[in-house]
Amino acid sequence: MSKDTKHSKIDKSRRAFLEKAGKTAVAAPAAALLLAAGTRTTKAQVVPYTTPPGAVL
Repeated sequence: MSKDTKHSKIDKSRRAFLEKAGKTAVAAPAAALLLAAGTRTTKAQVVPYTTPPGAVL
């Protein structure tokens, strides 16, 4: 096996690994965002506006 053939095989396997790793690196945060969005409440928690006693408007 020549040196060029050996490097070619290594380059191909490295490219295949990087392609898979890149897809996983993008998919994991996207899945986490989708899961987090599904667990939040749909109603905003709002404190009703009240005028303190003695306030001048």
